[in-house]
Amino acid sequence: MRYTRLLVIFIFLISTLQAQDIQETRPPLHAGKIALEYTASVVAGGMLAVAGAYAGMAINNGDGWDDIAGVLAGMIIAYPIGNAAGASLEGNYGNESGSFWAGLGGSAVGMALAL
Repeated sequence: MRYTRLLVIFIFLISTLQAQDIQETRPPLHAGKIALEYTASVVAGGMLAVAGAYAGMAINNGDGWDDIAGVLAGMIIAYPIGNAAGASLEGNYGNESGSFWAGLGGSAVGMALAL
């Protein structure tokens, strides 16, 4: 019984030290940083969506519904790319690191679920 208590105390101390080590290496989250990253992703995504809409309209140089399909296809393809680029550019600023590919994957899944 005594060894069990010692083992529990030892495991508790080790897990506490590991948790402190993780907290020291990870940069703290700030509401302003998160808001700026969100804003950058929305602005970049919107700008690329507009560019994608014009590109889709130019490629699908048709009449009526063809133009609408080209505009929507361009926006659907371009928005996730711009969204991920804006978030990763802001996320890489300072001592933090953002992942473009993780952002692109999340944006693509979000766009697929929205459709």
